[in-house]
Amino acid sequence: MKTKIKSTIGAVVMVMVVLAIPVRGTAYDEPRQAQRSALEKSRISLLQAISNIESASGGKVVMAEVEPGRKPLNLRKGSLVFELMTVKDHVMRAYFVDVISGKVLAQLDDWFGLLHFLHISKKDAFADAKISLAQAIAVAEKETGGKTVLAKAKLKDHVLYYQVIVTKRGNNASELVYVNATNGNITDREREDD
Repeated sequence: MKTKIKSTIGAVVMVMVVLAIPVRGTAYDEPRQAQRSALEKSRISLLQAISNIESASGGKVVMAEVEPGRKPLNLRKGSLVFELMTVKDHVMRAYFVDVISGKVLAQLDDWFGLLHFLHISKKDAFADAKISLAQAIAVAEKETGGKTVLAKAKLKDHVLYYQVIVTKRGNNASELVYVNATNGNITDREREDD
């Protein structure tokens, strides 16, 4: 009896591990290449998607990613998406938005995101913020001349800032830009080779 229970638990754990591994919905080996391809094909901008989701949900977008590695099973093949994670009343919700039509293809409560962004989900984390994630993306894109593939809110030493990864067309490098949420200034920049 104990052997059967152990083997059943082992099988369940194995299935959970396999399902947790990100699978790309494209044939690209490089995540940044898949993100660049999605940007080239998109008909709406990441900023438009953020604005639409914030208006419709009433939540604040704390993370935005182009063609994320973690997608619902039904979106892993074919659909190119923006993933937008919102927080509202300590509830994290992930929205997957088609990059061509702007239509929300899936939405789900995100307990993993809540764990990751728990410190940011509190209302006072944004109390001193003068700019939004969308405004930080605009600042980073203007400064670098590139397009954002990932942006997220971070809290360090009780100061909110935005971490924005920007890529340029035809360039195999990305740039990580840190934008202070209280004043909109870029505090640091780092080049990342893809």
